[in-house]
Amino acid sequence: RRGSTVAYSIMTEMTKKVLSESLKKLLITKPINKITVKDVVNNSKLSRQTFYYHFQDIYELLDWTIKTELKELLKNNKSDNWKKTIVDLLHYIQKNEPMLPCVIESIGFERFEYIIYPDLYKFCKNVINELTADTVIINKYKNFLANFQAVSLIGMILQWTKNGMKDDP
Repeated sequence: RRGSTVAYSIMTEMTKKVLSESLKKLLITKPINKITVKDVVNNSKLSRQTFYYHFQDIYELLDWTIKTELKELLKNNKSDNWKKTIVDLLHYIQKNEPMLPCVIESIGFERFEYIIYPDLYKFCKNVINELTADTVIINKYKNFLANFQAVSLIGMILQWTKNGMKDDP
């Protein structure tokens, strides 16, 4: 029974990734508000029923795509490699350059921030906790610093994308 649950979970993730890749390809040529479920399923060779089994709409798929890929990038959040992690994040954005500016323009800054803030905050908080492990700092201040850094990173990312990502990450 357990083996079938694991296999089902893997198949679910694979199906979501196929839908996600389909959406990413479409976002290169169309704004999110012009992409339909039919476009995504036709491009992925999956059925509408499969799409709706996993996601309520295109925006939920978009949220899942960004959160999943961001979590993967931020999973190695040790204080000794936080700079590399941020550079990797910027390279990811650069690699997805045709998609991300369209996404930000389509869904707006607030929605983009809503999607990526929790993972960036967690990343910043973990780095701060690790760097200050031998120091007594009130948790309230650590939370403030993590919030400040996460919001600053989001602002930097948005400014960098608006300026055409000309600067090297």
